[in-house]
Amino acid sequence: MKKLIYFFLVSNFFSAQAEQPGHLINERLSTCGPIPAGCYPGHVNSCSGFCTGITHVGLGQISKNISDTSGYQDYTCSDSTWLTPGSNYQFSVITGQTYEEGVRAWIDLNNDGNFDTTEIIYSDSAIVYSHSGMITIPSSIVSYTPLRMRVGSDYATYPAANGCTNVQYGHYLDFTIYLDTGFGIHETENNFAVSLAPNPFSSTSILMVDRLKQLNGNAFQLMIFNSQAELVRMQTFTDIQEAIISREGLPNGLYLFELISAKSNIIGAGRFVLE
Repeated sequence: MKKLIYFFLVSNFFSAQAEQPGHLINERLSTCGPIPAGCYPGHVNSCSGFCTGITHVGLGQISKNISDTSGYQDYTCSDSTWLTPGSNYQFSVITGQTYEEGVRAWIDLNNDGNFDTTEIIYSDSAIVYSHSGMITIPSSIVSYTPLRMRVGSDYATYPAANGCTNVQYGHYLDFTIYLDTGFGIHETENNFAVSLAPNPFSSTSILMVDRLKQLNGNAFQLMIFNSQAELVRMQTFTDIQEAIISREGLPNGLYLFELISAKSNIIGAGRFVLE
């Protein structure tokens, strides 16, 4: 019954929007990244000629080389990844090759703009150059919402970064994390393997579907939802081999999609990140 209601709503939405040009862009997507943080700390002393700071952060789809090591850098609108609660991930940070430094990372799991000790996902001290380890994403947390990950460093002779207090010679970086507990909008029937490449992407991506011969010659609707499960775009493809998804004004962030056949069957579903 739930699916019948969904298909009825989708069908009526298509009819209601058929004569309206352009795409439906939800106003809530007018900005990118997480909610504002409660603090934006920097550093007390200049790193020029003395320290290198963080030069690389890696986690999931985030692989960021950093050249600007001034007190605070915000990459929440350009660098993001999705992670699955309960899963393990390799976390890595590169700092200077001369002095021992300590690195700490937080994810604002309750999305309140603060960085509590219970939200620390990685911490070390007195390490030169390569900081890495496996982290576990906690369960029972906010899903499909942009969350702030903060990474901080400082020399090992000083107190460890706490997320809000200025460090002496290190610095802080912020990124966006999406926590994914499963697609979660609708179950699919006769599911085809559907994927996008590249993903994440900044301009365009190609939609790829297995069992392609079974789909050729039919029209398909692509439904794109934002991280709050609100419909933000519909596209019709008459040739699945030419299915290219374009940014076309969508802000950075996590999106979910469903590919629906002419018979209103959900062919497949997935997700992508715009950077």
